Amino acid sequence: MAFTGGAPDTLARPGAVEEPRAAILAYHRISGEGGSPGFVAPWRFRQQLHYLRLHHRVVPLAELVASLRRGERLPAPTVALTFDDGHRDTLTEAAPILREFGLPATLFLATDPQERGEPFWWDILELAGLADPETLAGLKTRPHGEFRRAIDLVRADLAPDALADTARRRYLTWDEVRRWTALGHSVGAHTATHPILARVPAAGVRDELRRSRAAIERQIGHAVELFAYPGGRQIDFTDETARIVAEEGFAAACTTIEGLNDATSDPFALHRFRARDEPLPLFTLRLSGHLGMMKRWTVRVAR
Repeated sequence: MAFTGGAPDTLARPGAVEEPRAAILAYHRISGEGGSPGFVAPWRFRQQLHYLRLHHRVVPLAELVASLRRGERLPAPTVALTFDDGHRDTLTEAAPILREFGLPATLFLATDPQERGEPFWWDILELAGLADPETLAGLKTRPHGEFRRAIDLVRADLAPDALADTARRRYLTWDEVRRWTALGHSVGAHTATHPILARVPAAGVRDELRRSRAAIERQIGHAVELFAYPGGRQIDFTDETARIVAEEGFAAACTTIEGLNDATSDPFALHRFRARDEPLPLFTLRLSGHLGMMKRWTVRVAR
């Protein structure tokens, strides 16, 4: 599946001139706390946005998707900014810096903290002292029923007040989501409970999509047409998952598979670069797509 039946990637044709393509950046936390690969310090975020405003055309994700659907040639290297999950620092830390540079962004919101007042499954594990990388990685590979039973067992030993307090401290309220949209930013769906959809039966996938989308539309009063897969890696969703997303009426879906996008891209498997707290030269190299190309070339030569 692709937006259009356009020409193959220009970089694959010897001697071809590279045409501008689109990058989508996936941020999670804008915070000076650090502690995980998902954190980007506010000063680093400001540095990245300064670079983007000088050297790229930064557009809303919905506008980018519409341009690719129409098969338009991008007039310049183009970037869309996205944030996943709905952490409070998306509003308190990221939004003021976005406003400083006059740049738009899309928040992919997973809605259980807002709808049920409960944190996500990784927060539950953290409260129980079980958030080591090996445990998290292992649970993501388990069948969904087994995964849910394990989380429910851990949750049963935790105080309800501790769960509610974690959700309240870490995640946006609906009023804060509306403040985000009032600043000119948009909201997309990211499921309700943030499961790994490759492990979820089809009926469960539809339920996650519908619950998340309905809650957001009810609260912000706007149609939700964009989706991002939880996790977003190749192993985190399947062809069936993508088909269900399309059948549910979404216009496009984002992964966290690194790479650039153009009119030949699959609209239900759009590439995104995971934003990192990294030196600016490395950030620019990754965003150009050249670092990924160099890695693939190295692998081919090694073979």
